[in-house]
Amino acid sequence: MHVTPGEYRDKLVKSKLAMIALTLGSLSNILLDYLFMGPFHMGVKGAALATGVGPILSVILLLPHFFSKKNALHFSLEKIRFRDMGHIIRLGFPSFLMEFTIGIVTFFYNESITWNGYGEVGLAAYLLIGYLMLIFLTIFLGFSEGLQPVFSHFEGRARKKEARSYAALALCFMPG
Repeated sequence: MHVTPGEYRDKLVKSKLAMIALTLGSLSNILLDYLFMGPFHMGVKGAALATGVGPILSVILLLPHFFSKKNALHFSLEKIRFRDMGHIIRLGFPSFLMEFTIGIVTFFYNESITWNGYGEVGLAAYLLIGYLMLIFLTIFLGFSEGLQPVFSHFEGRARKKEARSYAALALCFMPG
């Protein structure tokens, strides 16, 4: 597949926009957490508000992209075909169930921490540990998923030496 310089530039701009939007959402969440929980003394309610506002800022920045008809991915009104609903539900239900379950488990963790007398400080400590774990998990997943096509390329071309060198590099960052 050949990509023209203009198409490449458009894809680069769009990926930068996505990165900027997600970074803005995350940094605003951090800043608002500090403001709402610190100077404004809103406690966990302030943290919840900050967590809600961060992604909204990302969406506001990205939303105009989806209203332009020139983009490959945009909103459009389509006729609903009810015969496809069963197929859609069958394909989407496992993902829905997983996401819903994560929310329920998180709710019970939070309730357990507050019921056992640890209060807002205990909940904040738990959330901090959870976020740190998520950051490291994301780094490791990104690293491994980024290297997978490289391994496939070298293995497919029978270039074992290059594949082994990248495997050694991966083991430096992700032992085990």
